[in-house]
Amino acid sequence: MVLRLVGIVGLTLLPWLAQAGEVSVHQALGKWLRDDGVASASYQPEEEGKDGRPADWPDWLLRPQGADALNRHLLGRGIFPEAAGLGWEEDAGAVRLFGASREASGLRLAVDRDGQHPVLLRDGEGVTWRFRDVRRQNGRASGLPQEIVRTDPDGERTVYVLR
Repeated sequence: MVLRLVGIVGLTLLPWLAQAGEVSVHQALGKWLRDDGVASASYQPEEEGKDGRPADWPDWLLRPQGADALNRHLLGRGIFPEAAGLGWEEDAGAVRLFGASREASGLRLAVDRDGQHPVLLRDGEGVTWRFRDVRRQNGRASGLPQEIVRTDPDGERTVYVLR
């Protein structure tokens, strides 16, 4: 009798426990949103002679304009704002994955599970952005990337450093 009661209670709680694992992008990036992304930080190409930022600079993620704007950006591309799963990034460890479930099939965003900041962004055209050497500074909750590395589909890399 006791085992049946425990089983019934367990089955009743199962849907609730399954939902508890779902995290929306605005929850995963909560600290990042509170810090206003990179806020007023400025990034410049590390290589001498290069100037400015490319046309595909991901301002929607770096300066997100709040949770609603972030969710709208994903929904506007047909992507649910809930995590697609968990993954592993060499530089960051365990990450939450948003967007395309397969690596090369569309927009994919990896968010650090502990620091709540973006680790990797791959757009639909194959351009990859890596946010590296994230440090907490100036009272920020989420940290600030010291480098943003853009790799185009041909493998050409440009490193943007915090100035």
